Amino acid sequence: MLWLEKFVKAGQPLFSIYARNYRAAIAQYEASVAAADVAVASIEQSILLQRDMIDQARANLDSAEAERTRASLDRTRYGCPQCFGDAPAL
Repeated sequence: MLWLEKFVKAGQPLFSIYARNYRAAIAQYEASVAAADVAVASIEQSILLQRDMIDQARANLDSAEAERTRASLDRTRYGCPQCFGDAPAL
């Protein structure tokens, strides 16, 4: 250590840092980064799952719309109101 009123020589340490505190802080920050990486990966996986669910819902909607169109065409083609729920209620 350097004491007051002494000359400094080349290569002589001026002060020392207690490295244990810095190593502990670095380890804590690295753990925080790792936890954030895990959270990001989990969210990305959730996004992929939600996209798959959206795609499935769109496919179901397309299927239902096609079925509705087919039923409407059948109704027009065969002209059978009671077959398609247009019969008067009893």
